[in-house]
Amino acid sequence: ASVSCSKDSDTAHNKYKLEGTWELHKTITGPMDSIYAPGNGYQFVFTPQNFERFIDGQKVDSGSYIITEAEEKAGRLTGNIALKGKVPSSIPIFGDTIVLGGPGIVYNASFYTRKPDL
Repeated sequence: ASVSCSKDSDTAHNKYKLEGTWELHKTITGPMDSIYAPGNGYQFVFTPQNFERFIDGQKVDSGSYIITEAEEKAGRLTGNIALKGKVPSSIPIFGDTIVLGGPGIVYNASFYTRKPDL
């Protein structure tokens, strides 16, 4: 299944509960883990059609996204996300955690947790 970025896809995007602010909690690069404290300034903000990425609280990227190969089982979404049409990354969503992982010689993944709405 594919979710495109159009007005008709708002319902599909919301179904996966990606909309909101997600803060970096943990990264894994090969055998190394790093834990990040709350308020670290590394965030993704998703709306039904677009994203913004922040590093140290500064916006460094934004644009549209598309979810492809989406499959939902037992309340967990697995699939791929392509930001601004670039090479897709895997994106499992479970509960209040998303994992962005990418291909490469060394496995890498970034774990983001949903920030509560203020």
